[in-house]
Amino acid sequence: MEALLRAGLTERLEVRLGGEPFVRVRGAEEDTGHGDITVGLKYRFLDAQDGAWWPALGIVPSAKLPVASEPIGSERPDFSMVGLASFTLPWELGLDMNAGPALIGQSRPNGYLLQALASASLSRELGQRLASFVEIFYASRARRDARDTVGLDAGLVYFVSRSLALDLAAETSLAGPGPDYALTAGISLRFGR
Repeated sequence: MEALLRAGLTERLEVRLGGEPFVRVRGAEEDTGHGDITVGLKYRFLDAQDGAWWPALGIVPSAKLPVASEPIGSERPDFSMVGLASFTLPWELGLDMNAGPALIGQSRPNGYLLQALASASLSRELGQRLASFVEIFYASRARRDARDTVGLDAGLVYFVSRSLALDLAAETSLAGPGPDYALTAGISLRFGR
């Protein structure tokens, strides 16, 4: 189970607090508890203009605080800096691309592993209350003995109101470690303006 709280500080800056309030690990090691906490910022430094070709651009620096013990957490902090680009395309399509490096804390041996992250998501509104999306994502190995991951997910978002959205998605792994398939559901709540 994942949760993300985002609060806008200005028109261009938001603070983020994310984590996993409930985690169940099964396999060679089993455990149940809470996951690590991630803190970050999102800064949008360029807005897209109507009729212009350039995208909206931003960055998301973040840090994972190692509050969960193994096997749920790594007990090491992680750091990332992801660049964001959002394009408005013809036929009411939207393209969001994210890419950047991450430093993943390692304990055997101690130190950090440089990880590359990238994703591209294509979305389209299907009326006033429904939107669809498909996303492909990549992450290089997160441990020295692991492999790179490529995955694909697709889903729908239903806007119940201006302040409430429900989403449902299916995910699969195309390469590397990951689920053969997974179904996810989410709720987005908006407070304030």
